[in-house]
Amino acid sequence: MKQQLKIIQLIHGSFCTAVLIFGLVSLFINKERLHFAIPKKTEDLVFVLVAILSVVFGNILFKKLIGSIDETNPADQKVMQYQTAFLVKCAFFEAGALANIIAFLMSANTFFLLFAGLCFIFLVMSRPTPDKVAESLRLQGSDIL
Repeated sequence: MKQQLKIIQLIHGSFCTAVLIFGLVSLFINKERLHFAIPKKTEDLVFVLVAILSVVFGNILFKKLIGSIDETNPADQKVMQYQTAFLVKCAFFEAGALANIIAFLMSANTFFLLFAGLCFIFLVMSRPTPDKVAESLRLQGSDIL
């Protein structure tokens, strides 16, 4: 099971690296035009809404998928289901971050980087550890990673 956790951690690292590199590249591209302004157009605030909703729905879906895991399943099967739930959560967090990085890329408004950063922080903080996985799956005794 430790091997499965390492795979999940590797996938998580890939999600984080992709968001970080895309953010840095877009910052480098827009370095001459950077400004900060709260968007006045309603359609620009859609990106902010996407960031907030991606964090909320990512967590809700994760908890729902974790809650649907049958406790009588063997530990390795539970970890595989955890991996699926975790990937869904990471995908939502990454989507919110990438949408706001794209908004920043188009407008050079660093306001959007705040919300991309918020999603990125949630993504980084969700890193799976043996304790988090064991707690989420309610693993006991010999099942612990």
